[in-house]
Amino acid sequence: EGPGRSIHNEVAGGRDLYVPERYFIPVKDFLSPPSLADWPDIISNVFGFMPLGFALCGYLIASRRTRLPVVVTAVLCGGFSLVLESLQVFLPTRDSSSTDVITNLLGGAIGAVLYRWVTYDRAPAPRD
Repeated sequence: EGPGRSIHNEVAGGRDLYVPERYFIPVKDFLSPPSLADWPDIISNVFGFMPLGFALCGYLIASRRTRLPVVVTAVLCGGFSLVLESLQVFLPTRDSSSTDVITNLLGGAIGAVLYRWVTYDRAPAPRD
């Protein structure tokens, strides 16, 4: 093509591509501020992470890895969500949102609390 601001189309009848003198590359937000504008997304994030919180809390209790399984579950769900949202910055069709991190953490915590609530009466009795 050579120097200049236009790239010639080789297809008959096609338009040439013009490159402007100045242009910018759009930068996506990283963890945009929390917003309550998209309720369906908020609800789906909470319900989407509840099974993970339920299962993770059950695993932590069964394996006796921690004394605070609900807190550890909430922290792990929040950390996992933060990693997912951080990676979405690099995907052109996805947005990174702190609302998603908060709602995913909340969903994981609710799932853990539900596990404790459902299995509360089934806790093994202490040995004599």
